[in-house]
Formats: sequence, structure tokens, C-alpha cells
Amino acid sequence: MGGQPEKKKNGRSSGWLGLLLSAALLAGCSSSQDRAEHAASSTAAGDSGTASKPAAKGETAAPASRDGGGAGGTADSSTTDKRIIVPREPAPRPEPSQAQAGQLTAGEWNDLRSWDAWLGTLNKPEYSQYLGRWRMYPQQRVTVKVTDGGQPVGDASVTLQPSGGGQAVWAARTNNRGEAELFVGAFGPLPKDTYTVAVASGQTNRKLEAVQLQYRTELAVDLAGAAAKPAGTADLMLVVDTTGSMADELDYLTAELANVVERVKSQDAGAPLEMRVSVNFYRDHGDVYVLRPFPFTTDVKEAAGRLGEQSARGGGDTPEAVEEALADALLNHQWSETARARLLFLVLDAPPHGTENVVAKMGELARKAAEMGVRIIPVASSGVDTNTEFLMRSLAAFSGGTYVFLTNHSGIGGHHADPVVGDYKVEFLNDLMVRVISDYTKQQ
Repeated sequence: MGGQPEKKKNGRSSGWLGLLLSAALLAGCSSSQDRAEHAASSTAAGDSGTASKPAAKGETAAPASRDGGGAGGTADSSTTDKRIIVPREPAPRPEPSQAQAGQLTAGEWNDLRSWDAWLGTLNKPEYSQYLGRWRMYPQQRVTVKVTDGGQPVGDASVTLQPSGGGQAVWAARTNNRGEAELFVGAFGPLPKDTYTVAVASGQTNRKLEAVQLQYRTELAVDLAGAAAKPAGTADLMLVVDTTGSMADELDYLTAELANVVERVKSQDAGAPLEMRVSVNFYRDHGDVYVLRPFPFTTDVKEAAGRLGEQSARGGGDTPEAVEEALADALLNHQWSETARARLLFLVLDAPPHGTENVVAKMGELARKAAEMGVRIIPVASSGVDTNTEFLMRSLAAFSGGTYVFLTNHSGIGGHHADPVVGDYKVEFLNDLMVRVISDYTKQQ
């Protein structure tokens, strides 16, 4: 990838991937004692100050506020977590054998919760050029809030189509807050005057007719009799670039998997959560393999074992087979038909090849993910440029996901470019993933 030499020689990767999975399990952890285990060399900080860089030695680094809330949260979610852990300074890189949870650092930015800022970003010269390059136009957004007697209706299907019939413009499924995100003109202009919004959950359905849309439209639908909670299942998938330039960070995806999943399962008292996990790996054409997929399983130890078997090799040029990995993830796996959440973490440091066919395919996959209710959550690693950032943030917005990016504060891996976002909190990656997964899976 990018012509970088192969860095991984021992044939095994640990740490980084397991960290994402372990985060899922930690989502149910609410005790300060559990959190404190990850803060031996860190300082608990409040919500004031900034965290765009670590504090000087001996000082306390306080996290910055950010406009982008957690997945599905409010624009200012900082008030809900007063125990964000921020390293005092970049730590010297430990040996791979010492890799453990609580070392990698990351930030999150949710464009759906900072929509005006997102529209402003799309007008920046360094960003606007990519609208045409990827033929993605994530600007005209419709949010549909589905409730039953004031209670959110999760996993309901919501479809937007022109008035009088015709092919659906966009389809999505509501999240655990009852919200579905729809997009008009996502891949080109649609000069229609009015639209129909159809909502269905089980045997209950309703239509809103002759809806006029603006660039930011919010609609409320009362779906009487449909407030039953979605199944207590959450699908968690990792799709990971394992080309050579990912070697440094792959070393730090640690195990702790079984404990984390058990905590997620028990996060809702009286409503056990079944976690199904799938780990998938990809490289590029000409490498030893292009895709290495594994089906969903409830056996977390099995999934963790798959992670430990991987090595980061191959690559050689910057683009990788991202579109093939995403297509396989969405179309060739048995996602739950009903679920509290379907989360796809796309861990990468390079974009797909920008050919005409690939550009068209990425648009189709963005639309498909939204229709299936699969939230794409990119995890941008070292080497991600603005081109890749635009594409990943667009995929996240289209699918109702959020954007996660590693930072330099851990001292691990190569340089992590600053994303084109506002202020954000620097967190340990495992704590960040705990929070994000919990936001998508907790019952409202």
C-alpha cells in the first residue's frame, strides 16, 4: 500500500482487531473500577480544555468538546461522560508482545450530528473536488423519526419514492432511537416536486404523501401498535485491510474478546443481548488473497482466534480492494433479519481503486448498506488522506454510521493526518468503541 515496505515478519497479528471486538464487550461496563484498569498511566479529565495534542509532561491533558456527538446521540454528548481518559503525552511504542487494550488513541466525528459543519466541509476546496470524483453527494438529507406513543420504533423500514410511484429513491432502517436517514440526489440530481415516505414495522405500516423536501428535512411518523423492541441481537462485523502498511497498528489489536462480549450482552438488565461476530480480511489483486471472509458466530473465542492468525503483508500501491471487501461483507453474509443493531467496522488506511466501475459499485454498496440497516463505521488508520476521508465519511453518513480515526497520541503506527473536522475528544480506542457500540445497542 503506497509502496511501503512490509513491516510484519512474524506471521501473526494481535491487538488492534481484538481491541475493536473487545470494545463491544466493554460497552456494558459501567463500574469505575473496570474503567480504571485502563488508566494506569493516564489522567481522568473533565469536559473543558482541548485535546488536539497531548499535554506536556507532568500536566493533565483535558479532552476537547466536539460538535459531533456519539452515534445516534445529541450534538453535545460530552456531558454524558466525565471520565474520558487522555494520555499525558505520546508513549514510546511498546514491543508487539506487550500490546494490550488501552494503548491506541482515537477520535470520533459524527457528521449526522453536526450537519451544518458537514455541509460547510463539503464546500471547502480540499473536499469539494471529491464529490465529482466519487459521484457521491451526501447533502440533501431527510431524517424520519418513527415512534409509537412516544416510544422509538427500532429496525422499521423507511422508503422514499417519488409521488405517484416509481423506483425508490432511498431506503433505510431505523436505529435504536427510531431514526432513519434518507438521501435525495445522493448519486445525481432527482428533479421531483414531491415524494412519498412509506414506513413499516411487522404488520404495521403508514405512508406520508406529497412530502416536499428541503436540503434538511425532518419528519415524524407515529406508527401505532409497532413499539415492540427489536430482537435482542446485535451483529458486529470487522472488515480489515491486512496489507503491509497496516502492520504496525494490527499488532495492537488485542484479545480480551470473550470478556468484552459478555459485558455487552449484559448491558441491559432483563434484556440479554446476543452478540454475533464476523471477522473479515482483505488485500488487493495480485496478493496472496483478495478476500478472507468468515461467517457470523456467537463463539467469540473462535472470532478472536481468527484475528490472531492474521498477518499484514502485500500491497505495494495505495488503492486496495475495498469495494470487493465491502460487497462480500454486505451480500455474502447472513445478517440478522431483525436486530437491535448491525455494525460494520471498516478498518483501513487506503481507498479503493478509483476506476469507473469501482466508483459506481461504491455508490451501490452505500445504498445497499442503508437499505439493510448496516451502519458503516470506518476506522481510519495511519496514511488516510483527504480523498479517503471524504469517501469514508460519506459511507458513514449514508448508512447512519459515524467516523472514527486513530490519532498520534499513542505513539503507535505511522503519522495520522488531522481530519477536516472541528474539536474532538481524544480517547483510548477501546473506550471510544465501547461508547459507540453502546450508543447503537442500548434500549431507549
